[in-house]
Amino acid sequence: MVRHPALVPDPLEYLRRATGYGNPLKIFTLDDDARSLAKARLRARLAGGELGEAPGFEYEVASLLLALAGAASSKLALSRLVEAEVYDASRLLEEADVEDLISVARGLGLRVERGSPVSIPWLVSRGRVYYRRLDLSAPFTDVLENAEVESVSSLFMLGGRVYLDRRLLILMITGTARRRLLELAGRVRELIPEGLEDLEEEAKSLAEGAREPRGLVEEALPSCIKSMLARARAGERLRDEEVYLLSTFMARIGAGSRVLEEVLSKSGLVPPGLAPLVASVLYEEASRFSPYNCRALEKMGLCRCRGSLLGEYASNLRRVRG
Repeated sequence: MVRHPALVPDPLEYLRRATGYGNPLKIFTLDDDARSLAKARLRARLAGGELGEAPGFEYEVASLLLALAGAASSKLALSRLVEAEVYDASRLLEEADVEDLISVARGLGLRVERGSPVSIPWLVSRGRVYYRRLDLSAPFTDVLENAEVESVSSLFMLGGRVYLDRRLLILMITGTARRRLLELAGRVRELIPEGLEDLEEEAKSLAEGAREPRGLVEEALPSCIKSMLARARAGERLRDEEVYLLSTFMARIGAGSRVLEEVLSKSGLVPPGLAPLVASVLYEEASRFSPYNCRALEKMGLCRCRGSLLGEYASNLRRVRG
């Protein structure tokens, strides 16, 4: 079972049933635990801080709604909050089995069906055709409205339905979640007309701080970021998680794509001739997300930091610049 507040079909109705109140957000707005968790959520999603344990799943849902309401007054903050929530949810979806994915998709209103498999010509090798069997499908409109696909011609369609592999199904789910969260922000803001000034200030401050083009000052880099750069420059091939961390970190400090070009090229991840193009695309995509928080980094064995790598860099930067 996949439990993430961004994937709840109707978060407001969920809280109404859990609390018995017609407008549960009025209650959670006055709840110190919910407000603290909402602030922690904003810091975690917008600046890579720690997201603490919630007293229960209803607090997870409430903290997301309060964070959305606080971020609603800033287009930048809302966009980054939603992207970070969707990314966090997608990591859970990647680990889920197909039945759970179908359940989540249907809960979000996607008309996914499982039926007789179809065989699709997929690969030709040494004169032999290899087929791929798919048994999941959804209406073309559901796919087109919710999944970011490179080209409609890449979809396999039959009888008005698109046949889905696991990747496309997850793209549909995350696309739906993204759209619903953006719509939900306006709704919850109307239900909480006042008392959100501190959350609004927190969201704007974090978003503006993340947007500020501070540039790359290597003396101010956290030690684990320095170590990854040094290893890449020495020709060591980095793990996918390390490339993601470097990409999101460099994008969030406004370092430009050249340092990623160097990492990709010298570590042998990308041929030197393609490194500028790949680095540019990677940098642009990474700007939509936040670096892993320190708790996750420690679990992955990548870094032993406290709080936030971005916060540590900002602090080091102030010290370096006097």
